Amino acid sequence: MKSPAIIFIVIGLIGAALLTFSMVTYMNKKQPIVTVVEKEQTQPIVVANSNLALGTRLSEENLRLVAWSEKNRPAGYFSSFEAVKGRVLLQNVAENEAILEPKLTPTGSKHAGLTPIIEEGRRAFSIRVTDVISVAGYTTPGTKVDVLVTGVPQGGRGAQTKTILQNIPVLTAGQQIEYNPDGKPIANVTVVTLQVTPEEAEKLSLASLEGKIQLALRNPLDKKTDATPGAEFAALFSNRGKSPAPATAPAKRTKPAAAKKTEVAPPIPAPTLEVVTGGKRQVYTF
Repeated sequence: MKSPAIIFIVIGLIGAALLTFSMVTYMNKKQPIVTVVEKEQTQPIVVANSNLALGTRLSEENLRLVAWSEKNRPAGYFSSFEAVKGRVLLQNVAENEAILEPKLTPTGSKHAGLTPIIEEGRRAFSIRVTDVISVAGYTTPGTKVDVLVTGVPQGGRGAQTKTILQNIPVLTAGQQIEYNPDGKPIANVTVVTLQVTPEEAEKLSLASLEGKIQLALRNPLDKKTDATPGAEFAALFSNRGKSPAPATAPAKRTKPAAAKKTEVAPPIPAPTLEVVTGGKRQVYTF
């Protein structure tokens, strides 16, 4: 009778131990920590969908909306196209850059085109150019150019070229269609608008009427101006095919030889005849 009782007691103790071990293990086991990440709040903001130059009039074609973090919203942003439609950029804007209030003309401004971006004391002067004159189309808004004029001045020996303006900013550059008196398009020309002083505008006006204008593109970091004498067409061929003459030492000056004095012989006296007659004396010379 004792053996079965002992067996049941042992089994009960083992079961209790296993149950206790399981309970302790379960209680000590770390529960997984669930982190709840809140969704970041965003705000639609108007940005440029491509690189836009100063003077560009804004429309839905050159803008788009992007979701912007509310924590990092820039000051002066816009959330709709209607808020900026028709306004003009006062500076260049890069692709995906936010359109901000300080970069635009005032709301309700009636100024159109270039007027808002012309600096005080400056003028916008437009000239017609070709691809060659405009440096193969690389003359774009924001670049700097020198202006050269070629013509025949009064009293000149032929065509001359002179740099008349340097480090001039380009405001706009684009295509423009010209029409004949019947209203039909006859040419598609490029017009470049430069920002100049009133005095420089006078020079440009005269140069465009009396000569031929050429633009030279500058490095935007190069602010130096150079005083050039200009170039004459005749001077381009003045030494054509000729080698420079060798330098020769100047000839030594020699004193002229003194003239020799020649002695002049005294004249030979002419023969004479003396005749005395009755106390009267006469001399005859032959």
